[in-house]
Amino acid sequence: MANNNFYQQEQNRPACAACEYRRRKCNPDCLLAPYFPQHNLQQFINAHRLFKVSYMIKTLKSLSPDDHHKAMHDIIFIANARANDPVGGCKRIIDSLSYQIAYFRNEFHHINAQIHAIRNSFPRNIHLQYVPPPSFIEHPGSFNHYYRRNGKKEAREIWEVRNRK
Repeated sequence: MANNNFYQQEQNRPACAACEYRRRKCNPDCLLAPYFPQHNLQQFINAHRLFKVSYMIKTLKSLSPDDHHKAMHDIIFIANARANDPVGGCKRIIDSLSYQIAYFRNEFHHINAQIHAIRNSFPRNIHLQYVPPPSFIEHPGSFNHYYRRNGKKEAREIWEVRNRK
């Protein structure tokens, strides 16, 4: 009875995208099942076109189980990049990221040079005054703004007149 129940469970389990594409029965020890579930058929097709199933299985068997996820993630990424950009693939992505790194590194050095130039333009014994960020600056319509400009009595009168509705 237990054998029969196991057989029914195995029949009810959906085939992974790899086995479905190859029209094979998906065994419980299928190496590709965790990486290509049934709903990721296009992802498998992309990887299959570029790497073929035998290469993916050979790669997984040559690696330790801890490295399987990283290797399949890379294979899937490369295959999807090639599917999205048949000419450039990963190289175009790498070139774009390299350009961005060089651009921001250059910008960083430029800003650093400006900071050093500004710091060196002030004498060493002068301390710069702290200017609070805009959220702490008093709004022109606030009571404190009128108080600082006109004194307490006049500020109260101006403030009440302006805020009367």
